[in-house]
Amino acid sequence: MSRAGASLRAWLAADPEGRAATGLAVIAAIAVVAWPLSTVTFPPLTDLPMHAAHTGALRHFGDPSFHLADQFELQPIAVPYLSTYVVGAVLMVGCSASLAVRIATGLALLLVPLGVAVLARGMRKSPLIGLAAAPLVWGHLAHWGFINFVAAIGLHAMAMGLALRLVDRPRRWGVVGLAAVLVLLFFTHVFRFPFAVFGVGVAAAAAAWARTQGQGPLLARARLRAMARLVAPVVGALVPSLAFFLAFVLARPPSLAPGSSGLALTFDPARLAEVPGYLVGSYFDRAEPASAKLALALLAGVVAATMAVRLAWRSSADDEGDDEGEEAPAERRRLEEEDRRFRVAATAAVGIAVLTVTLGYLSLPIEIGDWWYVYPREATAVVVLALALLPDLPRVRGGRAIATVALAVGALLVARVPARHFAAFERTTSDFRRVIEPLPRAPKLLYLIFDHTGTSRTTSPFLHLPAWVQAEKGGWLSFHFAVFGASPLRFRTDAAAVVAPRLRDRWEWEPQRFDLERDAPFFDWFLVRSRTSPTSLFEGDPTLRLEVQEGTWWLYRRVPPEPAPP
Repeated sequence: MSRAGASLRAWLAADPEGRAATGLAVIAAIAVVAWPLSTVTFPPLTDLPMHAAHTGALRHFGDPSFHLADQFELQPIAVPYLSTYVVGAVLMVGCSASLAVRIATGLALLLVPLGVAVLARGMRKSPLIGLAAAPLVWGHLAHWGFINFVAAIGLHAMAMGLALRLVDRPRRWGVVGLAAVLVLLFFTHVFRFPFAVFGVGVAAAAAAWARTQGQGPLLARARLRAMARLVAPVVGALVPSLAFFLAFVLARPPSLAPGSSGLALTFDPARLAEVPGYLVGSYFDRAEPASAKLALALLAGVVAATMAVRLAWRSSADDEGDDEGEEAPAERRRLEEEDRRFRVAATAAVGIAVLTVTLGYLSLPIEIGDWWYVYPREATAVVVLALALLPDLPRVRGGRAIATVALAVGALLVARVPARHFAAFERTTSDFRRVIEPLPRAPKLLYLIFDHTGTSRTTSPFLHLPAWVQAEKGGWLSFHFAVFGASPLRFRTDAAAVVAPRLRDRWEWEPQRFDLERDAPFFDWFLVRSRTSPTSLFEGDPTLRLEVQEGTWWLYRRVPPEPAPP
């Protein structure tokens, strides 16, 4: 047998139940994310087509036939939302835009259960607890298409777990891992970065306090020096990401500065009642809240069973202690006390982080400059971090396996709802996939979405759907997120730039404001979703002709007039 095979066999033999439960948890988490994404070409996530357009722009930026560099310039530090785009752009080298974006999206969503697993591990708990976070990947944020923010929540949890672990078990690779996660978090969603740095600091301080317990009063010089030595690797790991953050503060556009819209904090405890609505409610479908309730019931059952086992074990341990009396090994008691102190300190650190994020949820405004939907996002962050406070899974024989099965079933029940609706959206958008086939590379495309029917989503997945054209073929769009100050792409302003004219605010939401003479001259292709013929919109320009009509989609093309005969 090879050395690798022998190592694997020894790893499995050491704790066969734990290894089997870990394998099941990994498979279940991947299935929860991959199941819906595998059923659809263009996922019905509202903002995802625009993120796909950004990904395609990175992939083809250097290809002049896509005409992307003619329009955009990159601002990777001023607006550093790049990680998912870079992953998708690399994947586009070998696969289609749709598949690349779906894989990148799936990897980003998997960071949520993985982050909670790492945090639980740092708290000296079973990382299987991370599976409890799997249902949250298909919450309201993901269906809006805020994939970067969802991924950043997982990285926030992961950074805290690595900080706890680094103080508890100092390793050189621990420093590298924590530094890498913080840099990745910065380039995933910078808004989450200050929360994560605060959490890492609290986690490191709490772990150092626990590790130095018994070395004198907290303010004693010797103890403070010992705590400083334990925290030093964490501080070192913070340096690269803090340097990037300082560069961001100096380079960011004014619209991303906290005071750009007059930041007003208002403490509103009534928002607590709104939390369920920010987690569940992406579909007009009773199955969605029903599956969430079943998953919650299974989680509650796992917690109840865990507490019952713990009480029974504690009672048994007390009886054994009475029998042993003074003969109980002092070393075992010391280790148990040290473990208890560390777990209490880690729990306190995570509790402080949860409280901080909760205060943010209760106090932040809905909008900060170009950051929109601000405080509702924190509801998901609160719940994800709070899951790490769950009691450790039972160590009795079969306990972890049963708990893992229960959590996996709950997560798959939640994933079943988006999987069914994603498959329905695949059928609904078959006409869209056909209608965009005639479009050439780098079209100048104006799109108008009048009809948002055909889906049970509570927020329209058709709003930005034509942006997939730019992801696949490049060219220009009538609306692009680069118009805001919160995009790593910004429109060029130099004389050589070829940029589509900026249309009015809320253009994408109000297509009825389209004016042929004012808005059409730059564009050569016009894509409309409407139940009725939109030909009347284009009658004033004889060069615009209907190219193809598929279902509810109408594609018009500008055909230059034939020259007059001599």
